Amino acid sequence: MYTFSYTYRPLGRIEVDRIETNTMKISAPEEYGLRCLLRLAKSDGDGSLTISEIAEAEGLTVANVRKLMMILREAGLVQSVRGRTGGYALSSRPSEIAVGKVFESLSGRFFDDSFCEKHSGVLSVCANSNACAVRSLWNVLDGLLWGVLNRTRLSDLLGQEEPLAVRLRHHVESTAAELMMVSPLMQLQEPTMAGLTVQKMKSGTN
Repeated sequence: MYTFSYTYRPLGRIEVDRIETNTMKISAPEEYGLRCLLRLAKSDGDGSLTISEIAEAEGLTVANVRKLMMILREAGLVQSVRGRTGGYALSSRPSEIAVGKVFESLSGRFFDDSFCEKHSGVLSVCANSNACAVRSLWNVLDGLLWGVLNRTRLSDLLGQEEPLAVRLRHHVESTAAELMMVSPLMQLQEPTMAGLTVQKMKSGTN
């Protein structure tokens, strides 16, 4: 897969500096935040750990873990634990926490209605706003991504890798089946209606 590196100039002109062969990027907050939650899910005893304990176990800095815990707490995914040692614990059982909610709290959505507004170039409205095949592509990818993430629970990631792979393939097939119910023509002519279908999937349908 090719990743483009862009340089933004004062007049809004975008120049391609170089093309690098690479994979799609998963942000550090997504990776580390998910690992922190899994560490809490794996913890013994009362299921709580201090920031220092999480940082040491995951090889992260205390400062980074503190920031991640603040974000996850605001999202309602973790709660602070009172007591002599203090710390954090999951707010719900691992089986009740969708990975999609974790990702959305850490980095937001892959594609939403504001995406086109932010990528209109030097124009106030995108030149392809009336009929955009690229928008349809991002919509489908967004639906597939969030459909799988919302079907996947934190508890799924606590198991063995091979059974998880089978479960994830099932999630992909189920999500793809739902997407097939949305006509490509409808996505082009009625993007709002297509968005409603995608939004339903993002609510955590199993």
